[in-house]
Amino acid sequence: MGDFMAFASGDYLRILKALNWHYNKANEVKLALSDAETDSDRESAILATLTNLEGVKTRFQTVRAGDNASLIKADVLEWDANNRVNNFYDQMNELQQELANLLGLDWGWTRPGLTYSVELKTYG
Repeated sequence: MGDFMAFASGDYLRILKALNWHYNKANEVKLALSDAETDSDRESAILATLTNLEGVKTRFQTVRAGDNASLIKADVLEWDANNRVNNFYDQMNELQQELANLLGLDWGWTRPGLTYSVELKTYG
């Protein structure tokens, strides 16, 4: 076991945002976090995964904004950078699934235009 470190009061909001969930799922995430606090290794893994996911999302937004600005400047109407975009989506989906698994939550993956499902499950 690692050193004990309690989740910060706003970590559940970070998780909601990271998993693209609405605030009506806050109680499920809070319950999962309180359960995870009993295992410091699991807690550390949750926070590390959350930080990695936020980093990937930030890099994706930066790359996407740069590409969009370049396209506007070049007056290009179509953009086919699907490999790069899909790579970011795949990274985000993997990290979102890992985060949900660590929390003991059932998370369905998302892509733009698709939906997700959420159920509370037992961590194991």
